[in-house]
Amino acid sequence: NSYIVKSDTRGRIWINDGSGNLRMYQSPLTATSTALKTLSVTKYKDASGAIASLPSGTTVGLHDFLPVGSGDQVWIADDDHSRVLRLVNVDGAEAFGQPPYVDVVLGQTDWSGTQCNQGAGASGFARNTFCREGQVNIDPEGDLFVQENASGGMDGGLTRILRWNVGTISDNPPQTLFGVLPDSVYGNGASINFTPRGSPCDSTETACEPRAAAFTGDRIMVLGGANPYVEPRF
Repeated sequence: NSYIVKSDTRGRIWINDGSGNLRMYQSPLTATSTALKTLSVTKYKDASGAIASLPSGTTVGLHDFLPVGSGDQVWIADDDHSRVLRLVNVDGAEAFGQPPYVDVVLGQTDWSGTQCNQGAGASGFARNTFCREGQVNIDPEGDLFVQENASGGMDGGLTRILRWNVGTISDNPPQTLFGVLPDSVYGNGASINFTPRGSPCDSTETACEPRAAAFTGDRIMVLGGANPYVEPRF
C-alpha cells in the first residue's frame, strides 16, 4: 500500500506504508531487504521537557513526509488533522536512548486542535492555520515550504504555499512548539496572501492555485499551478 517514497543523505529509502507508519530501508534495495526501522508518531515533549506519550485519544494521519538531511528529523503532513509535525530523534541525535518524538506542530495550537483552519472551514484562512495540507519541501537554504488546502478551488477554498525561513522554527526546543507563524504566504493575491509581493498570480486572477514548489538551487522557486477552467501552468 506504499505510495510515497523519499530518501535521506545517508542513502536510506523512506516509505509511507499506507498504514500510518514510515518504513526505512538501506539502499540499494534487494528482493530480501527488510526495514531498518518502522516509525510511528507516539511521543512528544511535554511542558516539563519530558518525552511523553501523546495525550489520550490523539491520532496522527500520514500523507506526505520529508526526511531532513541525514534523516534524524522528518516532517510529516498530518492532513487528516490539518497540521504538520516534525518528528525528531530518529537516530538519537537529540536525546540518545529515547524514542523519536514530535518537537514542533504547525497549523494547530495544541493536540486537541484537528479541524480545517482551526474550525473556520475551507475558506477561513488565517496566517497560522492549515486546511488539508499536502506537499512538504525544503529549499537549498533550509527554508520550509508547505502546500496546503490540497482540494483548492474545488471546495471553495484557495490553495496556498506557506514558508518558514531557516531559523524561524527553533531547533531542539525545551517543549513541543505549536502554531509557529510562517514568514511568507504565497496565495492568489487576495486577503489570504500575507506577503502580497510574493504572490505568483495577479490579484484579479481567482483560479491560480499554487499546488507544488520545486527549487533550482539559485533561490528560484518554481510553482506548479492549476486553473481547472483553463490548464495547468508554471
